[in-house]
Amino acid sequence: MTRSQKLNSLNKLVEELSAFNHPETYHREFWEWRQKAMRRLSLIFGNPSLQLNHFISTKYVKPSLSMYNAYYGDPDLEKKQLKEITERFANLLSSLAEEIPDESEPTSGPNPKEVVKNVFISHSSKDHLLAKEVTILLEAMGVPSSQIFNSSMAGYGVKPGEKWPESLHSAMSSDGVVISLISSDYNKSAVCLCEMGAAWILAKTYYPIVIPPLTFRKIKGVLPTIHGIEITNSLWWSELKERLEQIFSLTPIPVAIWEGKKKDILERIEKLLPEK
Repeated sequence: MTRSQKLNSLNKLVEELSAFNHPETYHREFWEWRQKAMRRLSLIFGNPSLQLNHFISTKYVKPSLSMYNAYYGDPDLEKKQLKEITERFANLLSSLAEEIPDESEPTSGPNPKEVVKNVFISHSSKDHLLAKEVTILLEAMGVPSSQIFNSSMAGYGVKPGEKWPESLHSAMSSDGVVISLISSDYNKSAVCLCEMGAAWILAKTYYPIVIPPLTFRKIKGVLPTIHGIEITNSLWWSELKERLEQIFSLTPIPVAIWEGKKKDILERIEKLLPEK
């Protein structure tokens, strides 16, 4: 695209934001718009790029009339919240327009040294069914099977002829994303806790996921300094999908397809959890 085309593309995104004036349909419409915006920013600035990172890290929340009324008793606060969110993204895109490079300047493209090679799923052998569902969830995001390391599934772990220590170190290297499924069994396993420590040292990107009834307050070691999430948190999995799309330069899966698959997988995960 020429610089003029890139500017027009950004301006259209800003114009589309003005249509989000109905809180009832905001979440679905804004989610689809955000996916489109990420694809356009990838084309304009490259992936990865500082501009795309800035956009992805910009927070948005779903307005909730009942929540705001409960605290403030003001029915207009929902619309104010929606206006604030759209203005935040409109201002961001307008500022990014000034950073579009001249046509003679190359845009930043992916650096092979920064491309993540694996997603390593650290888990207790007793949680192998949960690890399998997380693997399926990652594949639903578009992560290639060849880049997922799950020692409990055939074809996803140590390959024939490879040594376990070297394979483990490679999978959890600084080029890798590590997801720890931290359950009560995980927290009692010396091997798992060693993997957790290795992830803290080796991995560039680390996501600890707690398995109920365990809570983060009960976890010892390095985790008090790391923000984690509960495995059934649906919104967080969608946020991880966006992050992995950026890291792996994946083509975003359509929202409707992703949400349907995610719902089915999380329902199966719920059934695997111990009764409260």
